[in-house]
Amino acid sequence: MPEERQPTREYIAWHDEYPPAGTILPPPFPKHPDLFQEVEWGPYPKTEDIKLAYRLWSLPDEELGKELEKYPHPFPPDPNKMDKHWKDRAILGGNVYEHLMREHRMPRADDEWEPDAQMKLAADGQTKEGWSYEDIFGPQDPGQENTPPSSSSDTSGGVVLQGHNVLKDRFWTVVRLKRELARRGLATAGKSAELRQRLHDNEVQAQRRANAANRTQDIVAGFFPRTDLSAWGISRHNDYLLKISRNERLLPLDLYTWAIVLSPYNPTYWVSRSYLYYQMGYFDLALGDAYRAKRLCEVLTDSFVRNRQPGLYARIWHSIEQHILVRLDGRKDDPAVMLMRNSNGINYFVPTLRRAYHNIISLSLKALQCWNDYYHMERYLTKRVQMAARDKWAFEKRWDLTAAMVDVKNARQCRDYSLFYYETKAGSVSGRPYPHSAQDVDRTAVSFLERLNREFIDKSQTPVKRIEVRAQQNEELAVYATEPISRGQIIFANEPAIRGHLNVDALQDIYYNRPTPPVRCETCKSNDPQPAVNVDRHKKAEIESGGHYNRCVCTIPTPGTEPIVFCRGHDGRPSCLQIAREQFHFRACGRNWRWLHDAMRPGWNEYKRPVDTGPSMITHNNETHCTVLSLILREVFDVTLERRRQTGNPHLMAHEIDELLPLQGEREWANSRFPFTWAANIQVPFDILLSLGVDIFRDLTFDTWVIQMVLRKLLVSVVPWDEDPPGEEPKMRWDSKKFDMREPVDYQRAPQVDNRPTIRDIYLFPGLAMFNHTCQQEGNASWAYDKTIPNRVIVWAKEDIQAGEEITLSYLRDGMNKAMATRILGRPCECKRCQSQPTDDNRLQPQDGRRPLPDDADGPEHQPNKRQRTWT
Repeated sequence: MPEERQPTREYIAWHDEYPPAGTILPPPFPKHPDLFQEVEWGPYPKTEDIKLAYRLWSLPDEELGKELEKYPHPFPPDPNKMDKHWKDRAILGGNVYEHLMREHRMPRADDEWEPDAQMKLAADGQTKEGWSYEDIFGPQDPGQENTPPSSSSDTSGGVVLQGHNVLKDRFWTVVRLKRELARRGLATAGKSAELRQRLHDNEVQAQRRANAANRTQDIVAGFFPRTDLSAWGISRHNDYLLKISRNERLLPLDLYTWAIVLSPYNPTYWVSRSYLYYQMGYFDLALGDAYRAKRLCEVLTDSFVRNRQPGLYARIWHSIEQHILVRLDGRKDDPAVMLMRNSNGINYFVPTLRRAYHNIISLSLKALQCWNDYYHMERYLTKRVQMAARDKWAFEKRWDLTAAMVDVKNARQCRDYSLFYYETKAGSVSGRPYPHSAQDVDRTAVSFLERLNREFIDKSQTPVKRIEVRAQQNEELAVYATEPISRGQIIFANEPAIRGHLNVDALQDIYYNRPTPPVRCETCKSNDPQPAVNVDRHKKAEIESGGHYNRCVCTIPTPGTEPIVFCRGHDGRPSCLQIAREQFHFRACGRNWRWLHDAMRPGWNEYKRPVDTGPSMITHNNETHCTVLSLILREVFDVTLERRRQTGNPHLMAHEIDELLPLQGEREWANSRFPFTWAANIQVPFDILLSLGVDIFRDLTFDTWVIQMVLRKLLVSVVPWDEDPPGEEPKMRWDSKKFDMREPVDYQRAPQVDNRPTIRDIYLFPGLAMFNHTCQQEGNASWAYDKTIPNRVIVWAKEDIQAGEEITLSYLRDGMNKAMATRILGRPCECKRCQSQPTDDNRLQPQDGRRPLPDDADGPEHQPNKRQRTWT
């Protein structure tokens, strides 16, 4: 170990001048990106779509109103203390808010979830049922061709594709028209008008054929076509996530989702669907919808947000205004119309929505035991706006009942050293299937296994293929030897399919006058990349055009951005930039991702040292928000968008790209729990999508449940980077990078602590993820990273392996208790050693900066039932 250097005299003098405790507090959540014109917002909803959206929303919303009338309200409003227009102001989310007031103190327990929430009653007055096609559109003539209006139809004589009128909108340039025509196998010659008409006529014919086929199957409309997975042996012909049929009843979730498709910028629909998810017990999905409603309402109410994304404000205003006009049915003398025509316009009606979604956020975070997030979000609204005593009392009473418990839970979680460092602020969510997810992926099917072996095992960089993936009796997958393997032979070698690399500013080098470490290549992580230096204007123009061999715009040093570098090509090998452009560097290229790196690494305040102008004090580490997967999540989104462009399939979902589909899914997650935080699971993913140009309000193929599916697949399958070079007998030391359990950063001791992140780089190897784990080095294989190509993983035999024998390896150097195994593997460890032990005695021992809980601690080792209810 090198001798540690002593701090300089200037550092000691500065350290004595720390601000008093409590003067500088870390921000509650990571910062948002500074967005401007990244997203191309969709068209304004048409009158027919607005009317239908209102009709769809009003049906389940009226059921909430009926429940309010049926039973006395335990916390009724006092008309003498309320504004005389309080009922008129609540016409958007009044029923949701009043229904919330019935149970505003504690979230719903497991036995209180309502799978049939907001369903209408049948004629018997007891049975709950959905709505028929006639309930929505009225009695239909059997011979009438009546297809409900949708966002893909255009009653003005044109066709809308990708949200834009083919005949009228500027969006359809000649380049886009030719690309779409070529994808459909049509001629691409001609001027713009000819190309527009050709595409229009082809789409009209396609819609007529689809309508004819739908009528024979009683399906009149379908939304979100499921991606065809016939290459994996999964047939999805004419299958949709949301089907509209004349013979099947629609559920409240279907109606709300349909309304959102028709009018995505109306926060009313997001609030209503959020509350429905809350009632059904899908608290993570409720938070996702509430977050989008929050973003929309902030554009209306916050002048600092209003003009930062041009076009969004006008669309939100238009959607709400038209919704109110449809509701009032043209009554000009209605008090709500007089309010809307007054100085604040539709903003008179927004406060009810804000109170509703903030109550949903607080209750959902409380239900998921996200105590740190709950601490910050519970009082978010009361600190910013004035409210009537009744509205404010709900927040204050809930906080008074919970404040003491939150302090205890937070303190206990921070000192719980059986948790990983990045989990110290996380709650947990169950792995039960989501309502709209397709549970048709059978990983044990013969055709599925054949494709898996062909794509991820046969493409191993080893000269001889000696292994294959097979299904076990418990329907799990495992890797087996197809022929005898001698000790020391390489079994598997491959480079990552998806990667996430975190850049970090080594602040400690400033304090101790240490040299800055070299910047590593973005593709292979070599320590000898092309340096990031200033370039002349001629070369800069070539780089910006995308024609340079080794450089792209991301490599040009620019103040305020996060620079990256790539290795040069040599010995006939393509440059790392070329590899990146083929595999992962698509839409992310040229965008500023400093905010995303900051969301995963230590942060510092602006307090300056007297002898230096650099950053002075680490106040927090955003890694504790469980954001360690954020960079690799960005790559998954980027790859998904590129695959959509390449295949012409705009409905491909991120969790079903080839790299993620073979990994564990909902069938394996039924009894599992996953870490959850507001930042890592909600805020940062949606900010990534916006930064990539995705409209998070219109594109429901990136809905909240899709994001959670991706995060769960990554959580149990990714491998962190190992910076320690392997020796003759490489040992698995990567757990010291991924599972470091250091204490949270204390800003009063900031310069003395190691400020580098626990996890700096993460890789996904789908082939490696197929190997099962065994504890305490009991496996017959081992793995490490290659010295020549630093991010290539190599698996070799530790002993002689017979044909037909399963190949297993150790993920961790140390043993795992059941709670830790569940968090790492997605389920309890099933190796022979763990199965032979009647008790959970393979506990972590205090080492490498870890220490056991005190004897009087209330942690998982002492009261397993309490803690394991959170994680397992």
